[in-house]
Amino acid sequence: EPTETVPANADSTATEAIEPTIDTTSPTETTGPTVPTPTRAPVVVTRPIQNAPTPTTGIFRIPTPAGNDGDFSEVVSSDFVEGEDLSVWAVSTDQTEFTTQIVDGNYVVDILSADPEGYSVFSYPDGAASLGDGAMAVRVRVEGDGSAGVMMRRSETADTSSMYECHIANTQEFSCWKQVNNEWTEIVALQYNAAIIANDYNTIAVGVVGTDFVLQINDVDVASWTDDALASGAWGVFVERNGGGASMKAFYDAVLIVRD
Repeated sequence: EPTETVPANADSTATEAIEPTIDTTSPTETTGPTVPTPTRAPVVVTRPIQNAPTPTTGIFRIPTPAGNDGDFSEVVSSDFVEGEDLSVWAVSTDQTEFTTQIVDGNYVVDILSADPEGYSVFSYPDGAASLGDGAMAVRVRVEGDGSAGVMMRRSETADTSSMYECHIANTQEFSCWKQVNNEWTEIVALQYNAAIIANDYNTIAVGVVGTDFVLQINDVDVASWTDDALASGAWGVFVERNGGGASMKAFYDAVLIVRD
């Protein structure tokens, strides 16, 4: 057999195979552009606080239930003690489902009806049945779905009634209205005011000289206006249950009415 010929330059020693070098270093991850985290602007609900400046002429300083002012003669002052004779408080409304009583030193007007239209109760004491100029202050707390406040210069016949009234609610809102021969007109538009304390007692004070009116809530002047529709009448308290609301109560801790 023929002998295999090996080339003269062949290396007779076996060559060890060399493994390829593997780079074990993790490659640096290339990041894309930074995406900002989405943010939502806070929803801020602001409600206007409308404080009218104190009138500089024509309006006297309003007293508070805590005391009298030297410029006035007292007409009515009551902190409603148990056993007080409520017969001196006339109640005027065309509704029947309500009560008035003294409970824990409060004159409580409780409107019971679920009348879908809502309705109001007006109450005034002897001595305040025919006032023109004067001032009054009350401390009142509202419980339930309604409002309470003050009324001025109320008069009525067999068929009509007229008055001014201002009231507050637990929504920390107030407004003022006038009624002339059964027709209602808003004088001070319903508005929020931080001076009103929800679900607590608030002092409401109003002063009237001629056609000039000023309203204070917890010693803050909140509104003033002029109106010549009504010259005189009964001064007292005003309670209103909202249409469709459940029964509500107004707790009057004190009432002071003075004559200019």
